[in-house]
Amino acid sequence: MLQRAHRSEDAEADVPGSSYGSPEFVADVAVSKYQFAIPLYRQVEMATANNVPLNRTTLANLMMDLGDRLVPLHQYMREELLTQQLIHADETTVQVLKEPGRRPEQKSYLWVYRSGAKAQHQVVVFDYQPTRAGAHALNFLTRDDGTTFSGTLQADGYAGYNVVSDVVRVACMAHIRRKFVEALKAVPAGRGEGSIATELIDMIGELYGIERDGKGLKDDELLALRDRDSRPIVLRIETWLKENRDKVLPKSALGSAIRYALDQWPAMVRYLENPHSAIDNNVIEREVKRVVMGRKAWLFADSVNGMHANAVLYSLVQTCIANGVDPYKYFVTVIERYPKAKEPGDMQALLPWALKAELSPDTALLKMAA
Repeated sequence: MLQRAHRSEDAEADVPGSSYGSPEFVADVAVSKYQFAIPLYRQVEMATANNVPLNRTTLANLMMDLGDRLVPLHQYMREELLTQQLIHADETTVQVLKEPGRRPEQKSYLWVYRSGAKAQHQVVVFDYQPTRAGAHALNFLTRDDGTTFSGTLQADGYAGYNVVSDVVRVACMAHIRRKFVEALKAVPAGRGEGSIATELIDMIGELYGIERDGKGLKDDELLALRDRDSRPIVLRIETWLKENRDKVLPKSALGSAIRYALDQWPAMVRYLENPHSAIDNNVIEREVKRVVMGRKAWLFADSVNGMHANAVLYSLVQTCIANGVDPYKYFVTVIERYPKAKEPGDMQALLPWALKAELSPDTALLKMAA
């Protein structure tokens, strides 16, 4: 991939002090890492094999500089997200070696927030924070004028989100189902608890089948479908959970699954009444998977600044993909035009959805990114 981006060393550099600062080169390094999970040291090896002299520090500095320059776009994306009706939220661990006041082995977090699948502008925003404290979610969802997002927040059962008190919480059926799948695996063959867990898993499967049937329906049609077909199953599941709560050991895997489901149920059933809500949080878990894939390769960030750059660049890459924009073309375009963007309108014109018509991806790349 690096072959397409290299240009001669006597060309004018877009990044001061670097002969590898062309928009094409910087864009290639960014998508290689943040879209295709190729760590910087591997990119150096690939370049060396093609007789291109590089070192990891050069590439790391390019990415930190790019992330720092594009912070305003990251901020505009957050502002857009806070105008929407529904936000999905999740978080995943990362490691930062040099963070003041913390040991290198301590876990830090990338929080991620995403628009609902029906939103006009698809937005994915990563936010680096040193801990998993719920206050970070509250701070992110609080606008600069002090008002807090008051729409629908769909997330898993993590209690940290409870500090965001102005939202309508919707839970995640995939997390509920996962608990019962894990419980089923823990049950020895032939034990009755296995068939009990299977009953619940099958009922959840019926709900997912209805959601597949409702894909593409208008909002009122989807609500009618859920009310007619899903609501009776939801009530049957709730009855099942209450009837079986005292039939299994509370501390068993199945007992824990039932207790988790009952705790989440008031928030879970709200998806029936909101056509913008999904049955689960899987749309954002797919965004997290790209970070997880990359993390297995690059393992850690050296500095806090590096992790903040990661958050900005992951946000832009995944927002591009969510809007059907080629991330490579996007970075080339933004790096070229950004120096001339002086007014807020100029910046907003560089957001991924604003460039959708201009930067459609190649079919092969779109399939790889999905």
